Order: sequence, then structure tokens, then C-alpha cells
Amino acid sequence: MSKVKILALLLVALLLTSCSSAAVKTDIPIDGNLKATVAALSTEPQEKTEDGYILAASNENFSLYYEEKGLTVRIKNNRTGEVINSAATPDENSSATWKNFVNSGIVLEYFRGEAININKTNMYSGNPATKVYLIKNGFGAEINFKSIGISLNVYVTLNEDGIRVQVPSSSIKETNEQFRLAAVYVLPFLGYTYLDEVEGYMLIPDGCGAVIELKNNNKKFSQPYKAKVYGGNYSVETNSYVVQKFDEEIATASDTAGVFAPVFGMVHTSSNNALLGIIESGKYNSEIYAYPNGVIMDYNWITARYVYREVYQYLTGQSTSINSSQKERETFDISVVYRFLGGEDADYVGLAKSYRKYLTDNGVLSKKTDFEYSMRLDFFAGDREKALLGKKFVPMTTVDNIDEIIGELTKKGVSKLSVALKGWQKGGIYGGMTGKTSFEGAVGSLKDYQSLADKYSNNAEFMLYGDFLNTYKKSGTKDYIYQYNGKVFSDETFLELHTNIYRFKADVVKAHINSLNKALEKEKNIGIAFDGVTNEVYSYSAGEKMNMFSRQYAADIHSKALAEAGKSRSTAYFTPNDYLWDYTEKYYDYRIYGSDYKFVTGEVPFFAIVLNGSLPLYSEYVNFKADTTEYKLKLIESGIYPSFLLSYESPSELIYTDSAALFSCQYSEYREMISEYDKAFTELTKLTKGSLISDHSTDDGVSVTTYENGTKVVVNYNRDDVEYNGKNVEGQSYIILSGEAE
Repeated sequence: MSKVKILALLLVALLLTSCSSAAVKTDIPIDGNLKATVAALSTEPQEKTEDGYILAASNENFSLYYEEKGLTVRIKNNRTGEVINSAATPDENSSATWKNFVNSGIVLEYFRGEAININKTNMYSGNPATKVYLIKNGFGAEINFKSIGISLNVYVTLNEDGIRVQVPSSSIKETNEQFRLAAVYVLPFLGYTYLDEVEGYMLIPDGCGAVIELKNNNKKFSQPYKAKVYGGNYSVETNSYVVQKFDEEIATASDTAGVFAPVFGMVHTSSNNALLGIIESGKYNSEIYAYPNGVIMDYNWITARYVYREVYQYLTGQSTSINSSQKERETFDISVVYRFLGGEDADYVGLAKSYRKYLTDNGVLSKKTDFEYSMRLDFFAGDREKALLGKKFVPMTTVDNIDEIIGELTKKGVSKLSVALKGWQKGGIYGGMTGKTSFEGAVGSLKDYQSLADKYSNNAEFMLYGDFLNTYKKSGTKDYIYQYNGKVFSDETFLELHTNIYRFKADVVKAHINSLNKALEKEKNIGIAFDGVTNEVYSYSAGEKMNMFSRQYAADIHSKALAEAGKSRSTAYFTPNDYLWDYTEKYYDYRIYGSDYKFVTGEVPFFAIVLNGSLPLYSEYVNFKADTTEYKLKLIESGIYPSFLLSYESPSELIYTDSAALFSCQYSEYREMISEYDKAFTELTKLTKGSLISDHSTDDGVSVTTYENGTKVVVNYNRDDVEYNGKNVEGQSYIILSGEAE
């Protein structure tokens, strides 16, 4: 046989076995890049399971299967043999909509005409035209809901840690003006369970981390957990203080922990199986839902909802309005990573370590080698109260007072301090930050504060507190954000003198930060403690022209301004959102407790495990906690540094100001507690030495935190003594064991 004929036969065989389809072109993710366009590898089904699932990709750790009709997936852990599904057997008592929901990998919500009520469609009720094909490491699908004129593409790819699911914004098409896309769910039932058939819990990003146990709730809950990532969106919400607590009462923002990181999880402890969801793209427009069984259906499930259009109040007159929805669709890609864990790693500790690795691999976190503990002291300079003519300033702490306090604490052995001055600017704490360095005269001057920083430069770091986002002055509205309805956004504060709060536009925030940073150019020993801009983000209109700016746009502007300020001086961030962690030097107001939702069965130090050893974490103010004994133990357990808000004068001086709630902050009442806390945390830090947390457990009121260097911290929350590994731990106390890692 000739060489030509042999080559021809080989070519035919190759074509038949590869089933290649070079004609199919689409946006396929390669290394997370949604813009790479390559040929589909195949449009023909490969290996099939008995129940119709098709093998799309496999590696040493996992195998990815998909079901063609519903576009649901099945993930098999090749090391343990355990399986996680995203399709369920429909609950007989559910409506047709929900029966189809549980078997759909893609669910759309949409508006019909001018109506604002949400309609749902899915892979069964919508009966879309679907084309599925294999791609590198996974599968892709073109989905066309012809009845409503909405189409999109979805791609699911396998990697060594799990899967990535992506919906490019460029693939979303709307061809019927009567129907507008509102939101998208992708693989909403991934990892679901039924009633209490599987032991385990759902992990929600509430406070330090909270779990919802997978037990039979006997339909006691009527509402799920719903939380918008990064908090309320001011462009559409009439009042950001109104949030859902899923109870008979209305809660305030101060009662509810905001979602500062787009992450969630599901743990099946009975089968040592777990998943961690991390929203990579679309997080600024996403909400996290967790449904305990009994809420609508008897399933436990957790997912993200990606919002493309919001509902807002449209003004029809000076005092009248109607509800309307956004005309233009938000433009963002959806990209969510699911990381799967098995064996001993299938718990909240394993999820936290997996998230930490993800952040480290992506350059967001890095292990610190120069950790040095310092006691955080914020000093309250003062506020204003009404006077016969206008308002007068009530001084609470002067620069000289701070000098006296630090001198006394230094003599007591408190060797390292992080100091911030709040309310130093003209007008006091509510005076607003516009980039100027003018002190209230009764407090001192910038020169005085710089001299203080120079005096204690060897053992204290000094900062000025600044909230560059929020302002309480009604004038200058051209600099404020507008809602979609064309109205300047404002919140009621329920304060007597400062009745409303406004927000600066992103470019104005940037200008004010840059202005203060430049004004402090010669004061190298003075840093800035940023608040507001670090934990709030919004989409907004810029005024009458109704130019719309997205939340991501605002976050990007804020991030760049903060990063620039950090190049020339030390900074600290109050409760920073995850997109700022790369720039964070000190994390202030880390929240130990959650929001106390009724369906939450416990709190876990999830974010402390993620961040400790990479970022210095400082607590909320100890002196405003009802039970300081328990709070101290919580801080010790999680490795969180203590913080105090102090004044020199008695807080009774504030009774006629808007700061009257600061009822317990006089330094003279807390000097001994500060010294006691400092000794405890100095000892803890010497032994942990900035090490990462490697394990954590809680049993019968006793928690054990293990660090990578072998140190164990055993905390006993019980009133009675307990024994741990032959060591006595007194009631409501703790011990630190060095070199005890197993």
C-alpha cells in the first residue's frame, strides 16, 4: 500500500474519532479569559452514565458530567468517589415553577412590558433552543429562550480544584422589547440536600462566618437568607438603613453584618463532601441566597443571583412616584468558581483554607513575615451641640490629652500603639472630610499632632480618621450621588443636628483623598484611617444628565485613590471589602459576631482563618460590648487584636450632641483593662508569630485554634474548669500551648 493511501486512511480515522467541528466558533474561557475565541472540540456526546449524564472532562481529582436538557452538572471526586449534583428530584408539594427550577442549570428572571413583577423561566418551562458542545476541559452551551427573545451562552470548565462557570455579557442578547432580563441563576441547586437526609451545614458570609445546619426545620422558617454583596445599592434603594432581617421587625444596618466578600459554601459532613463558591466576576451585582428547608421547598440550597436590572422609585411629581425598572441592562460577565473538598478538608476550616489559597494564588493575600502586635486606640476629639447662636464645639480629647495618656500607658508597659484621632476636623466628627487639614482649635493643630507622632515614633503609629464618602451637609449637591430617579440620594439619620446623610460621587471622593494626602505631604509620620469608602460601594447617576455609573466603576476609583495614598503613608481600612484586601495594611472593626438570624445555628471564625497571618485584624471597640469577658475570649480564639474608643473628658459632656450614644469611653475607666488586654495579646502574638491558622474546633463550650507553627489556643467558655490534654483550663479563661500541633 502506498504511503499516500496510508496517510489518507489515517486522516479519515482521525477525523472520525475526534468528531471535530471547526465551524463552531464562540467565546470560550481559556484561563479565565472570556474574550478568547476558539473552535469547539466536539458537538457529539461522549461517555454517558445510565441516567443520561455525559462526561465533559476529567482530571486526577474530579470528573465533570452534564445533562443536556436541563444543563445541570454532576461532579465526581475521583479520590473519594463522592458525588455532588445540581439537579434534584422535584418536591411533590412544590409548584410547577419550582419543580422545574430544581432541575435547571440556568434560570432567568425577566420583566414583561412596563410591569415590575418578576417572571421566571428555566430550561424546562422556557423550553429554549439549546446547542451543547464540548470545549477544552468542559462544555459550552448556546441557549435561546425564543418565546421571550433572550439568549445567552454558558461555559463550564474543569480545573484541579473544581469548576468555573461563566456567562459572558457579550453573549446576552435581547431581541424582544416586551421582555427585559432581570437576573440570572447558574447551577442554583449545586450541592443541595433534602430535609435532614444529609448531615452538614450551609456557610453564609455573615459577620465572621455563620452556618445553617441541615436539620429538619419542620417548616418553622418562612424566609431565606438574602444578602446583597457589598450592601445596599443606593441608586435604587430609598433608604439604606432598611434591610431584611426575616422577622416581624425592621432591622437597621448596624444590626446586620454586611457581605464584604462574595463567598459561600455547603458542607456534607456525613459523606465528607463540601463545596465553596467564589464569585469572581459579577460580584458587584450579585446577591447570595441560602434557603433552609421549609422555605418554599423541603430542600436546603445555597446560590448566587446575578442582577442585571433593578427596580427603583421613579418620580412623577414633587411628592409622588411609581415603581419602575432599569431600562438599560447592566453589563458584566458572570464568573463563579466552585472548589470541591473531600475527606478531612470537608468542613468550614477546609473551606476557609481553600479560599485563602485561592486569594493567595491570585495575589490578593500574602503571608506576612513582619507581624508586630500593637494596641489600637482611637481617640474621640469632639462634636458640636446647639448654642444660643448656631452651634458650639464640645472638646472631648485634645492632642495634649493624648500625650498624657500615651505617656501613662508607656509607663505601664504598653509598648506598641496604633493611634487614630476621630472628630479632629472643623465641625467635629460630623464635620465632613474635604481634603483640608484644619483642626478644631480646641483640639490642637496638625503641627501639634505631628510633634506628638515624632515624640512617640518608636512605639506608636499615628493616624487621622477620615470618612471621605459620607457627608451631612445639604449644600453642594452637584458633588453628591443621584439615584436612578433623578433625586439626590440621602438617608435619614434620626439624629437631632445632622438629620440626613449624603454620599459623594466617586471622582469627588478621589479628589478629597488626594487633597488630604497632598496636604500631609510633609507629615510623613501621620497616616490615614479610612472609613466609609472602604466598606460602601454604589452605582449612581451624576445628576440631571442621568449619566449612569456602575458599582464596579465606583469601586475601581476608590481602590486606586486608596492605593495611591498608601504609597506615601501608613493606612488602615475600616471593614474593607475584599477588592481592597490587596492594599490593606491594617483591618479595623473586624466583626466577631453575626446578625443573629433565626435560622443560623452557629458562628465560626471562617474569615479569621482566611485572613489571620496575612492581615492584622483589629476588633470593634471593646468598651462598647455588653460582655467584655466573652468578647475578650472571642478575640483570643480568633487572634483578633483589641480596640478601644477613648475620650479624656466624661461622655456626659456629649449629652446634647449627636454623639450622646458614646456612653462609655472615658480613658480613666479603662486604663487597667487596656493594660490587661495588652499583656494578654502581647503574649499571644509572641507565640503565634503571625502564623496562619491551620485548624479550629469547638466542642461543649471549648474551642481550640491551632496555628501552623504548632501553637494551640484553648478557650473555655464554660463557667466550670475543664481539662484539655492533661492541662486544666479555668472557667471563662484560656491557655496557650506552644508546639502542640498534631
